[in-house]
Amino acid sequence: MGNVAKYLIHRPGTVIAAADAVRGGAVPGVVPSGATYAVIGHSLGALTSLALGGGVISPENYNAECAKPNPDAGCGIIGPLTELTPSELAQRAPTDKRIETLIVQNPAGTYAFAAGTLQNLPPTLIMGGDKDGFHQSGAVAAFAAAGSATAFVTYLKGGHNGPTDICNIAVAKTFSPDCKVENGFADPSLVREASIAHVIAWLGLQLGKQTKYQAHLVSVQGFDWKSK
Repeated sequence: MGNVAKYLIHRPGTVIAAADAVRGGAVPGVVPSGATYAVIGHSLGALTSLALGGGVISPENYNAECAKPNPDAGCGIIGPLTELTPSELAQRAPTDKRIETLIVQNPAGTYAFAAGTLQNLPPTLIMGGDKDGFHQSGAVAAFAAAGSATAFVTYLKGGHNGPTDICNIAVAKTFSPDCKVENGFADPSLVREASIAHVIAWLGLQLGKQTKYQAHLVSVQGFDWKSK
């Protein structure tokens, strides 16, 4: 996979380019050029979402965590942020002001961001599972660092892959422990169902400006809800 950590630098620009292609008509189903949009990301993609919303990736902060004797688990998966060229570093904060809202699912280590840069995100829904190995350094830390207009939903006994459909893939059950209720995790199908309900309600509230969705956000079962 090469230097996976470089994805933290390159992905935001790729997302913006994709949005521009759709909005410019390069992809069938043209989006009006003046339209705003939402970004949803899971795990490493959740860090991309935060970067697009205003977070500035700090290689220094990230590598300092990875250099610890017992670093966060994300460092072992992603690897160090090394061999970055000046042009790559210049690309690390391509915030897109057209993004109206973020949905950040199970972020894997918000220590990657420079201090204070998550304070001015657009309205953001952070999602996590309290049995996710990244929960404290990811979702919990992101909510603590974020400013106002931020909500945080924790799925009780939820794992890292709760909002995804990975547990519908047979082979996933051999490497993803949160796909198995017998491991002490919540039923993944119920976590995913709840997360879909939250995503729909959040987008209805933020993009659709329909206040009726506010009640829907806190009516789903099996989670803990916080907002600020």
